[in-house]
Amino acid sequence: MKEDKKKLNILFVCPTLSNGGAERVCVSWANGLSARGHNVDILIKPGAGITYQPDERVKVINLPRFACSLLNRIPLLSDTLRLRKLLKKGKYDVVVEVLFYLYFPIRLATWMIKPAIPAVFTSHDAMERPSNIRHPFKFILIKFFANRFYNHITVLTHRDWQILKSKGFSHVSVLHNPLFLKSKKIDPSEKKNLVLSVGRIDAWFYKGFDILIKAWNILYPDFPDWKLQIVGNSSDTSLKYLKSLILDKDSVEFVPFTNSIEDNYKEASIYCLSSRYEGWGLVIPEAMSRGCAVVACDFKGRQAEIINDGINGLLCEPQNVNELVLKLKTLMSNDELRRAIQTSAPMSLDNFKEEVVSQKLESILTKVCRT
Repeated sequence: MKEDKKKLNILFVCPTLSNGGAERVCVSWANGLSARGHNVDILIKPGAGITYQPDERVKVINLPRFACSLLNRIPLLSDTLRLRKLLKKGKYDVVVEVLFYLYFPIRLATWMIKPAIPAVFTSHDAMERPSNIRHPFKFILIKFFANRFYNHITVLTHRDWQILKSKGFSHVSVLHNPLFLKSKKIDPSEKKNLVLSVGRIDAWFYKGFDILIKAWNILYPDFPDWKLQIVGNSSDTSLKYLKSLILDKDSVEFVPFTNSIEDNYKEASIYCLSSRYEGWGLVIPEAMSRGCAVVACDFKGRQAEIINDGINGLLCEPQNVNELVLKLKTLMSNDELRRAIQTSAPMSLDNFKEEVVSQKLESILTKVCRT
C-alpha cells in the first residue's frame, strides 16, 4: 500500500455468510480489502452459517452479550449499546452495512461515539420494480428514507445511481459486484447440451423460473437432446408448483444449492437469467467466467452493464416468453455463434475482478473516512 493511504480498521455487518449472493460479495470485499493491507472484521448473527469462508486475515465475530436480561428484552437498545461497545473496543474507522442486519443500531451506535464513525449502506438489489409489481413498504422506507442517514450509499448500476440522484441523494457511488471466480479459457467442445439457471427456487416469481419453464415447454420438442437444469434450495410447495408447469418431466432437472456451483457452470453450454427484475445478477459473470453463453432478461439496462448484446451474451425483455424462446433458440441452434460467445465471455470480465472492485471500494471508504 502506498504511504499516503491510511490503513483502515473496517467492520462489515452481515447477518450470515452462507447461500446468498450478497453474503458472498461481503466475503469477497473483506478478502480484497484485507489483501490491500486493511484490518477487516465481519460481524454476523450468533450461530449463523458460514458457507463462504473468509481469508484467515479476516476475523468473523459476534456482538458481545450483556448480563442484564431486562436489557436484552429491548432489541433495538440492547443491539445499539452492544454494537457501540464493540466499535469502541475495535477502534473501527468505518462500518459497512450488508443486508439490513443491525440496520438502525449501526447508525445509532456510530453516532454515539465521538467523533462519530462513518457508516456506509450497500444496496444489493434494484431501486425499482416493474410497474406490475408493488414495492413493499419496508423497501420504500429503507431505500428512500432511512438510508439518507448513512454517510454513503453504494448501488449496483448506473440506473440505480440515477434514481437516487433524482431523489436528492448526494453521496452515492456505483459499485459492481466482484467476481470471485478467476476467468478460465474454456473448450466449448467439452460443454454439454445443457441450459442452466441458478437461484432460490422459493423466489421463483422474482427469478422468473415459471417464465423459463414456459419457454422451455415451447423449445424442447425441437431440441430433444438438450436439458434444462435449475439449481437452488426450495420448499416442497414451490418445487411442486414449478414441476406442475413442465410438459416433459424428463427434460428438466432440479438440483439443490451446492457449494461446488462452478462444476455446474463448467458443464452448461448456456446460462439463462429469466428474472422479472434483478439488481445486477452476480450469476451472470460467474457463468460467463466458465464459458457459458448467457441469455439474460435485461431489467431497464442493468444487465446491459455486464453483457454487450450479441458479443459476449444475448439480452431480452423481462416477462416476455416469446422473446426468451427466440434468444435461447438462437444459441441452441447456432453452434458457431454459441461457441463464439462462450469463448469471448470469460475475456470480457476484467472490470469485475475482485482486485478491481476492492480498489474501488477502498477509494470510497477512504474518502468517507476523510469527510
